[in-house]
Amino acid sequence: MDDFVDNRFGWIREGSSDLNRIQDGFLFYSNPFEFPYYDGKAIYFNPDDNFEIQAKIKFISGPVDQLNGLFWGDLIFGTKFLLGFSQLGNYAVIQNTGMDEKTIVKNKVNINRSGFNELIIRKIGNKYVFYINGQEVYRMPYKPFTGRYIGFFIAPKSYVQIAYLKLWKLKPKI
Repeated sequence: MDDFVDNRFGWIREGSSDLNRIQDGFLFYSNPFEFPYYDGKAIYFNPDDNFEIQAKIKFISGPVDQLNGLFWGDLIFGTKFLLGFSQLGNYAVIQNTGMDEKTIVKNKVNINRSGFNELIIRKIGNKYVFYINGQEVYRMPYKPFTGRYIGFFIAPKSYVQIAYLKLWKLKPKI
């Protein structure tokens, strides 16, 4: 879990923009590029176990039709999945193989345009369940992924604020 009280997990690197910072328990990320920016941390967990990834993200500025959100899987070349939302209320679940992207689902959801939006990915048994702001938005069969990275993707020319990132193993119900 990271609640961004300091930079102990190395989200902010030397030489990064002043806009990229940890302040007052928040991570601020700016993407000045014309393409999405991914940043994640290697977290060692068994993807065959039941798990939940959770984050709260606030859009500050950028193109309102572009997605910002969470990713899990490989950081660069292998398979990763993304759950993101736009300021227009669109969300998408995307599979990225490092060579191409496939949108699994794209639809509308109620978002908080001026505040934080909570994203949850829950892997239970052989399925994923996705939530935005407590609303289940999609479920699909579990698909394996390479790598053990969990992090954020930031839309081109965008600026976001992140309240926390959590990952935990879910215990089976008895």
